[in-house]
Formats: sequence, structure tokens, C-alpha cells
Amino acid sequence: MKNRDIYFRDPTAIELLNNGVSKVAEIGDDERLIKTLRFELETFVCEGEYAKGLERILRAYLGNLSRKEQEAGWISGFFGSGKSHLVKVLRYLWEDYHFPDGATARSLVKLPVEINDLLTELTNRSKQAGGLRAAAGTLGAGSMDNVRLAFIQLVLRAANLPENLAQARFLLWLRESEHEETVEKFLAARSKTLFAEVKNLKLSTQLAEALVAADSSYGTPANAQAAIRDQFRDDNSPTIDQALDIVRKIFEKNGELPFLLLVVDEVQQFIGDRVQRAMDIQEIAENCCTKLDNRLLLLGTGQSALNTTPNLQRLQARFTVRVQLSDADVEGVIRKTVLRKKPEQIPAIESCLQQNQGEISRQLQGTRLESTHADDAVFAADYPLLPTRRRFWEKVLRNTDQSGTKAQLRSQLQIVFEAARQTAEASLGVVVPADFIYDEIASDLINSGQLEREYDEIIRKQRDGTPEGDLRSRLCALIFLIDKLPRTPGSDDGVRATPEILIDLLVADLKQDRPKLEQQVPKLLEKMVDAGHLMAVEQKKGSVPRIVAFSFIFVGLKFYGRRSVEAQTS
Repeated sequence: MKNRDIYFRDPTAIELLNNGVSKVAEIGDDERLIKTLRFELETFVCEGEYAKGLERILRAYLGNLSRKEQEAGWISGFFGSGKSHLVKVLRYLWEDYHFPDGATARSLVKLPVEINDLLTELTNRSKQAGGLRAAAGTLGAGSMDNVRLAFIQLVLRAANLPENLAQARFLLWLRESEHEETVEKFLAARSKTLFAEVKNLKLSTQLAEALVAADSSYGTPANAQAAIRDQFRDDNSPTIDQALDIVRKIFEKNGELPFLLLVVDEVQQFIGDRVQRAMDIQEIAENCCTKLDNRLLLLGTGQSALNTTPNLQRLQARFTVRVQLSDADVEGVIRKTVLRKKPEQIPAIESCLQQNQGEISRQLQGTRLESTHADDAVFAADYPLLPTRRRFWEKVLRNTDQSGTKAQLRSQLQIVFEAARQTAEASLGVVVPADFIYDEIASDLINSGQLEREYDEIIRKQRDGTPEGDLRSRLCALIFLIDKLPRTPGSDDGVRATPEILIDLLVADLKQDRPKLEQQVPKLLEKMVDAGHLMAVEQKKGSVPRIVAFSFIFVGLKFYGRRSVEAQTS
């Protein structure tokens, strides 16, 4: 049996459309974005804190409809924990987005009964108001000095309106005065479009002529142009009341504001260390919760819980519905998506793992990453990734990704997906070697300065087309990754670049690889030391010194990462 036969979805026949990264933005009519959204909905794992979070948010909103104000929500969790994925899914579940083929968002997601019931109640109660509407995005970098403007621009982008406030107000005024259709027809007859002309709002003679055609009281195009300049002046410092007025003009229908969800992603990243931005966000949240007919639900996201930094503490009084995502949620998502197995194949996987229990249990012995009894419950779910190697990858990612942009769910989902694809044609019993992650993250390490380009080239040049060259390259890659693990007391996991640990991490075929590697690896390491490619940094004491750990020393270039790789001596 091949590995590909055990998966619920053959990894070689599917595509990870979002590369593990969920971007919170409006999709419009973009076919690629619509296809990606469908993939994200179909693969959404509504369990753990994802399910509890959705239920908590929906219950709070529905419960507050009969009160004086709504409560804003805050979704927190480490970078890549799935915050953006969660709020994006909720944004489209809220409206029950309809796809071109007739499928709906709620029909594509497997939801618990409680959440389905809450969504149904939301829909039923919204019929008495203005229906359901939703918008999502991030606060733009171009308007950081005025948070209210940034907030307005997020809403304008979601409504497919220009971010320029004067241009957007003009278009909203056209709709309100019922001139939009006449102006569009006038411009179309002259091979012009309304949006193109609005970009030159104060200068467009065609737009002025169209306005005269829609409303003869302007008299001449010159008068219409002067009126436009006077009525729609540039304003980059809107008040909070003006911001709320724009929200009403965009979403109100027949004077009724719908049940409105507004998602603001990456709020903490936008605030940074700016006290004024935190205070402005607090002001926006307070007014959205109290002055929009109790209809608007505001959700924000951030890496940290609100009680962890002075700036975020300012938001605690408004963002009272809180969801905290964890590592366990990430692992559940990966197991239920790219690693999901056919139920009928679970016994075969468990039998194979049991037959190779000796090899599995000896992995990384003596370190904090070693196999434990707790792993027994997830061996089949994690296969073809051993739990010890999952922990090794997590440590590597966290200690090489200082920016936080490639950590956890977004990176692991993509890496595990590629690992499943590359081992799909192998026989059952062949697992993913730990060095697989090097090629997956090398370009990011180079871009972030964690890996010098010349060192990467040296590692890759070891691959000379021979089995020995390939093994040399894999050993160098593993030694580099191990060198990136922390050594400070309390965070040191005890992993060292010793022959024993390197062999543990290189084993792919659980039945056959170890004997060959035990013959090849020690000899090859000593050859690379003699050739000047590696340096032994620790030796066990005794009559015959024996190399136990290695670091790099490339011809003329000494490379220690952030430190020399040290070994625990006997």
C-alpha cells in the first residue's frame, strides 16, 4: 500500500489554494479569490476554540440586540494561529455568501448544531431589520496618522468605493439623489465610465456635463463643476460622526440599518506602540457599539490578549467578547485537513506503526522532544509526520521566524501539505524526514537574514548527484537547523548535532533506514571534518576521543549561527 492510498483527499490531486495564509479582504468578482474562499470554507475545522469562539460571538451579538449597545469582539493568538481564517469564515457565514453555482457558505462548512442554530436565528431576526451585511479588511498603512480616516477607508474598500473621501462622498450623493443611473448612461454614450471620471472629480468636464444632464438646475457644466468643488472638498481629518454617517449611507436600506458585521484584521499590528492610535480605536469601537442602532458587530484581531500590553489594555472596556486560539487548535486543523485519513485505513496505519514502535520510541531519546505515551493517541492522525519531528519543526519555526510571518498554522499547513505530497508515492511505513523542512523555509531564512546565501549555496552544492552527496547536504541542513534551537537554561531542549540524533532525524523508512545510516553517517561526518566542511565542537572523554557534536566551518568561512553547537558531555 502507498501512502497516498490512506488519505481522505489524495494530496497529489488537490491544491492548497491559499498556501496556508488566509487574507481578510473582500473578494468581489475575482474568480481566483472566489475559488480560494470556497476551499477555505470546505476545509474549515469548526472544533476546539474555533467552534467555541464562533458560538461565543454569535450568542453575545444576538443577546445584545435587546439591550442598549453591542459588545465588540477580540480574537487573539500567536502569529499564524488562524485568527484571520476564523474571522474570514465568519464574515461569509454571516451573510451566507452565495457562489455562482448556487452553493452557499453555510452549506459548505460542517458546523456544530449549536452554531447552525445561532446562524439561523440571526437570519430570521435580521428579516425584521435590513437583512444581513458584512465587510472585512485591515486598516491601511497610508492613513495611520488619522485612524478614523483609516477606518472609513476600510469600509469604502469593502463597499467597492474609492478610498478618497471626496470621491466616495460624491458617489454616495449620486445614489442618494438618484442621479447615478442617468450620469452612468450619459458617460457610457461617450465611452466613459463613472469610476474613471470620478478619479478626476474636480477636473472632469465630462462628469460636469453628465451632472447637468441629470439635473438641469445646474445650468452649465461650469456651474456643476464649481458645485462639485465646493460640496466635495478634500478632507483627511473626518470626525467620528462623519465616519458613522458614511457607514449608514453605505449600508442603510430604506432607512433601516441591517445586522452588520465589520471585521478589522491585524488591529494590534496597526496600533503598534502608538498610544493615540489605541485611543482612537477605543473611540471608534465605543461609537460603533452605541450609535448604530445596536446593529453593528465590530471584531478585531491581534497576537496578544487585551490584558498583556499597556496599549491593548485601553481596549478592554469595549472589546469584551474574547476568543483566544492555541497550539491545540492548530494541530487539530492540520490533522483534519491535509493529514485527514480514510477511516477504513486507520487500522492499517496503526498496525504499521505498532510494528515499528521500537524505531519510533527511540527517536530523540534524552531530549525534551522525545517520544512520550501521549503521542500514542496521535500517531495515526499525524502520520507520515512523527510527533517528535512535529515538535522539532515547531521549535525551528519559532526560533527562526523573528517577524512571526511564517509561524505555526500558516507555515505548518503548507509545509505538512508539501510533505504529504512528496511522500505520497512511498510505501506505508515511510515517514517524513526532519530535514525536509530546510528546503521549505530556506528562502525565507535568507530573506530574513537568518541564513547567509553563501552558506545555503554550500549546503546545496553538496548534492553532486550521488547518494553520498545527497546525504552530505541533508546532514549539513540538519546541523544548521539544530544550531538555531535555543541553548539558554529553561528553553534548551537538549537537541545536539550528534551522530545519534542526526540519524534519528534522517530516518524515513522505519523498517530499513537505520542500519544503513548507522554505517554511513559517522564515517561521512568524519570525512567532512577532515575535508574542512564541518568542525567537531565536543568530544567524549576517554582513551579514544570520539566526536559527538558538529558545527560548520566552511573553507575560509567560520559559521556558527548564533553560537557554537555545544554537546552534553558524558
